[in-house]
Amino acid sequence: MLSTAGRPVGDLMIEQLRAQPGNAAILPEVESLVADLAAGKPRDPATISEGLRPLFSTGLQRYMMDLFAYDPVVEAGHWPGPALIVQGDADVQVLPRDANLLQQAMPQAKRVNLPGGTHMLKTGVPNAPLATYTDPTLPLHPALVPALVDFMDAHPPKAR
Repeated sequence: MLSTAGRPVGDLMIEQLRAQPGNAAILPEVESLVADLAAGKPRDPATISEGLRPLFSTGLQRYMMDLFAYDPVVEAGHWPGPALIVQGDADVQVLPRDANLLQQAMPQAKRVNLPGGTHMLKTGVPNAPLATYTDPTLPLHPALVPALVDFMDAHPPKAR
């Protein structure tokens, strides 16, 4: 689980939008849309504010209805096998508390923290918060690949 939400994604979306003061005017509509989509009720895009239509297009609404129907912690709790949770401590989209929630649901999981790691699994660039999203030349966090290899070596596929 790489930078994986530990809360329903609709809740996470609202939290992310709420964190930006400029979004205050659209929050009631977003909250209402998320609630409807989580309940499996799509909205006619013509009834959605023009600025929100790209985020809540018909195709995206179908995807969101499916995505919002799940609680990652509940789903994780059903997994009996090995698991790896990787979380960067500089991730501003999915917080370390999300990884904590997932780890509580899957006590068998191995946890790997990436110091300075962002949501893109790269080391953050000082004074450039979007660099790891926009610069494909930035390398993956140096601890990521070794952690993946170690986990895979510890849990080889079973022969059929």
